[in-house]
Amino acid sequence: MLMSSLQMLSRRLKMDDELNQILIEIICDKTGKVLPLLERVIGGDRIRKAERIVEIVQSVQSDNPEPNWELGQSLNELAGVYYEKGTISSLKDAIETQNRALEVYSKDTTPMQWAMTQYNLGIALRTLGRQQSGKEGVARLNEAITAFQNALEVRTKDTARMYWAGAQRNLGLARQTLGTRQSGQDAIARLNEAITAFQNALEVYTKDSAPMQWATTQENMAIVYAARATFSKGQKAKADLEQALFHVDAALGVYEPTHSPHYHEKATALRESILSALQEKSA
Repeated sequence: MLMSSLQMLSRRLKMDDELNQILIEIICDKTGKVLPLLERVIGGDRIRKAERIVEIVQSVQSDNPEPNWELGQSLNELAGVYYEKGTISSLKDAIETQNRALEVYSKDTTPMQWAMTQYNLGIALRTLGRQQSGKEGVARLNEAITAFQNALEVRTKDTARMYWAGAQRNLGLARQTLGTRQSGQDAIARLNEAITAFQNALEVYTKDSAPMQWATTQENMAIVYAARATFSKGQKAKADLEQALFHVDAALGVYEPTHSPHYHEKATALRESILSALQEKSA
């Protein structure tokens, strides 16, 4: 029965003997290196290769009622290839593929894989939300926030500190972007939530142990405080701008112009805009 199914699948997908042997190993679960082997023998560009690997693994999996981590992993890898392309169309493909992976993984049976997929889904949704405008962009940003929150339910500060900090920072970035799309109290609420998420990340990221992550989060704090200042007046706005200046100066303490010129240049421009806004508030 196994060989008959394999022969039919081989004819349909035009596989050679080496690929047939790999399929037998997938079905019989004799190797933990299935995906690297498939990667080695399948040709084509990166997207087509990743799509074909998913097609093969899914075809084999169709006769197996149990969840297959290799299918989930191959879907995650395909989503990553789509994400790297960076267009609106490919980001939508990445999101659709991550959601397919979430049909394989579950919070109860494969919590770590489920959480990682939720995190990757959040990244793709946040990136797409930034590129889209109007209601579509707002919807994707809200979905990104939900995905990061889902991931944080499993990977906690106690069990996965660096992962938790990264998810908190990305949660803050999604809330920050959403805040700039809103107005009034809704905007202030999202920006406040972003500040909280960044502060959470800084409980793990320290200047000594993770200097670049610490500095980029400090820069994120500066951006969100400067954004919140636009919704305030008088001393309240000035206090937010002073906080923004404090955080961008902290980032510039790590960004050296020789070793990280792009980061240094960007943070310097941010500092100048904050100083300009402070001068306007003081006038």
